[in-house]
Amino acid sequence: MVLLVVYFIVYQHYSFLEHAKNEVHQRLKAISCTASLQIDAEKLLQLQKEAPDRDDILTNEQHPIYQELHLFLKKIHLVNKLESPIYIMVFNNSTEKFQFLATSSDRPYYRHDYELFPSELLDNYETGGVLDVYDDENGSWLSAYAPVKDLNGNPVALIQADERFDDFLDRASDGLINNVLIALVILVPSLLLLYSLVNKMLMNEEESKQFLKEKNEEIRVQNELIIQNSNRLEDAKRIIEVRNRDLDLQVRKRTHELLKANRDLETFLYRSSHDVQGPLATLKGLCYVAEKDMTTKNAAHFVQMMSQSTHKLSTVINGIEEVYHIKTRNLRKETFNLKAVIEKIKQDHLSDITKSSINFQFEQRDTIELNTDIDMFILVVNELIENAIQYGVTDANPQIIVRAFKQGKILHFSVSDNGGNIDVSMKNSIAKIFTKGVITSMDQGFGLYVVYLAVKRLNGTIRLNTDNPPITRFELSFDNF
Repeated sequence: MVLLVVYFIVYQHYSFLEHAKNEVHQRLKAISCTASLQIDAEKLLQLQKEAPDRDDILTNEQHPIYQELHLFLKKIHLVNKLESPIYIMVFNNSTEKFQFLATSSDRPYYRHDYELFPSELLDNYETGGVLDVYDDENGSWLSAYAPVKDLNGNPVALIQADERFDDFLDRASDGLINNVLIALVILVPSLLLLYSLVNKMLMNEEESKQFLKEKNEEIRVQNELIIQNSNRLEDAKRIIEVRNRDLDLQVRKRTHELLKANRDLETFLYRSSHDVQGPLATLKGLCYVAEKDMTTKNAAHFVQMMSQSTHKLSTVINGIEEVYHIKTRNLRKETFNLKAVIEKIKQDHLSDITKSSINFQFEQRDTIELNTDIDMFILVVNELIENAIQYGVTDANPQIIVRAFKQGKILHFSVSDNGGNIDVSMKNSIAKIFTKGVITSMDQGFGLYVVYLAVKRLNGTIRLNTDNPPITRFELSFDNF
């Protein structure tokens, strides 16, 4: 309560100071503006011309124009009951200081420099204004000033009215004392009443403490029972931990066995594909010789079917071997230029591109340098371009577009063709092994599965976009490239 009362007293005091300060500024501003409109600027200029130097005028009656200005300022001073002189100033460009010209004071200080004048006087020389509390060689002041202008509207001088800040603070202090006395009259009885209420509350609190003491004893007994139950739970926890350790050992053993089985399977796949390649190559050679030497038409046809079968078998084995290498080989990062890689792949397929009259385009925003496994990346791009060449030439004007751009360390890459041969119903399973996106395809469904595995190993994603038929676009993105 005391803090609240003090807060409001202080708040009211400062509010009063601000309100009173605004009233003083408004009154001084009205005085200076009214006086500035009644002063003849031409006479001021004439006075400066006839008395150009400091102390050229030593008495208020020495010069008729000065005497007229002095009487006018003194009248304003008396009518408005100002405690400080009102005066007219001009700015001296050579000394860059204001000089006092005329004043309501009994003693002139003609052409004396205003040493520590506030900068606002010069900033607002043409418009006038008010000055908040400021200090100069004569003390602290609140002021207002207005320009005296000639017939063309150009300022020739300033008229300023002041009030001492100390006098202003004395009036504010009187108001503060009155507020403190009023607060004490209200606060003392309130504190006495509060004391009686608090005393009663303390007595009630003592009774509550006795009640809590009894309840605490009951809680202590309950805690002992809880501790006993906790000990039983600890015993059960230890039994469970022992069982968990046994289970963990079994899981580790089973995991080790699975890893060993997986390694054995990979070894089997590698060796099987390697062992089959030799006889398969021999069989293919024999089929080739038989086709050339046989004269019987049906025999040649059967040999051709054998050749096709061996080709399919070779494709499957090569696919299995390629899948094995993608999954098992260690990645080796190196820096290379993307455009150079695309140009090399294009040259590898140039005969097919030329034969099918394919418009092959590569688009990139800026020069792109990549840092990844170049062989794995070439495998991905080569498979996608080969797929586009093989299945994207049904359009009258076949076109393959390769686009690439980077955002930070992320590479966005796409390969699109206008063949429209992808089966849209198989869009979500296109990257599964033995799945063919083109129903009439004669291959075994390894190509896109290999692409999917390689993209995954390069920490990337692949998406098939068929939203704009007949355009088929594979969209890829890679992190940390």
